[in-house]
Amino acid sequence: MKILNIKKNKTNLFEINPAKLRKTLQAKKMYSIENVEILRILPNTLRFDIVERIPRALLYTKKSNLIVDKNGILLNKKYCIN
Repeated sequence: MKILNIKKNKTNLFEINPAKLRKTLQAKKMYSIENVEILRILPNTLRFDIVERIPRALLYTKKSNLIVDKNGILLNKKYCIN
């Protein structure tokens, strides 16, 4: 909600564009989101189905902040694993 600037009980569900929200989440490369589907369920629900990227390897050393998923996509460790 914070990333998308959605406020519980304040944001109008009909003003939300699910396609735009999806693009916003997928554009944030720092987050480990591989795919997301957003559904508007009336009268008052947004449903997010999120597939996360699974880290497969550290780059360089254990202290590196860079990791790679199975598709070779670089991720920042601090946003996807402890």
